Amino acid sequence: MKKNSRSLSRFSSNRLVKTFFSLCAALCISLLLWAQTPTSTVQLPDSNHALTFYANQTNDNLTKTFQAAIESAQDSILMITYSISDHTIIDCLNKQAESGIPVKLICDAKTSPRLEQRLSPHVHLVKKYEKGLMHQKILIVDHRNVWLGSANMTSDSLKMHGNLVQGINSQELAAFLEKKAAVHEGQAGRLPFQDTFTVGNQAVEIWWLPCDQTAVQRLQKLIDSAKKTVRVAMFTWTRYDLARSIIEAARRQVDTEVVIDYQAGRGAGAKIVALLKEYNIKVFLSRPGPLLHHKFLYIDGEILVNGSANWTKAAFTQNDDCFIVIEGLTESQKLQMDELWETIRSDAQPP
Repeated sequence: MKKNSRSLSRFSSNRLVKTFFSLCAALCISLLLWAQTPTSTVQLPDSNHALTFYANQTNDNLTKTFQAAIESAQDSILMITYSISDHTIIDCLNKQAESGIPVKLICDAKTSPRLEQRLSPHVHLVKKYEKGLMHQKILIVDHRNVWLGSANMTSDSLKMHGNLVQGINSQELAAFLEKKAAVHEGQAGRLPFQDTFTVGNQAVEIWWLPCDQTAVQRLQKLIDSAKKTVRVAMFTWTRYDLARSIIEAARRQVDTEVVIDYQAGRGAGAKIVALLKEYNIKVFLSRPGPLLHHKFLYIDGEILVNGSANWTKAAFTQNDDCFIVIEGLTESQKLQMDELWETIRSDAQPP
């Protein structure tokens, strides 16, 4: 009887083990299939969706977004980025270059010292050696579709850090940005600091930095125009002039909230955090962990400023940076920005 009980016990244990491993195998297969899901499901900008928002904190997969964008190319790819190391993005660029599509990559030399070893020789690489950072984050496909925002082409930035990117269908904007690439290569002179384009029914301004006070004054004017709400999510903030504009908005009874990255808010931006606190601005720090890498200003649910520029002296006086101003946000864009802000704010804590 005892022998039969032991046999039954072993049988039950073996069955449990087999069931466990079967479930593990099924889970692995499911994860593999999920990882291989075609990137065609990503909504890329087109004539019907001329200005599209992507944010990893609202469940957009930025890696798959950029992968789908690169794989959609038929004529050309131009990427201007501060840093690039994500293997998926590099593999996509290599495959497209080897298929005969012209691929140009411009990056900051200091962040990618051995990038040549990972790139196909068919990729035209331009590494920028400058006093300031080559800090832009721009992708242009087929001289028409543009992706611009705060995300670097690294795995951490695309998958973990808080970032917001705009996809824009505009041949005119793409042509203007391509002129910037010519400047980077020494093939053209200086560009205007600012230009405005119509995308769908929306006005989109592009601002090149460094241009110091011209761009800062534009941001101050936008903050001064706020009537109901101001929301700022910023990685690094050290500029007192922009802090004073935020304080003045709060004095006008504008509902003002600020979230700054945890490490930056306790380090380089600590004085700005203290100043905002002193004037009773609702200021918060992100939780320790992945960076809050955002650089956006969201006003009255109507205006969005986003790009590569932190609110620092270097961004406006030394770095190759940029930002866009989008006015007249659509209802779907407002909903996404409101959801993004709620996610950022709910995950933040007082300094």
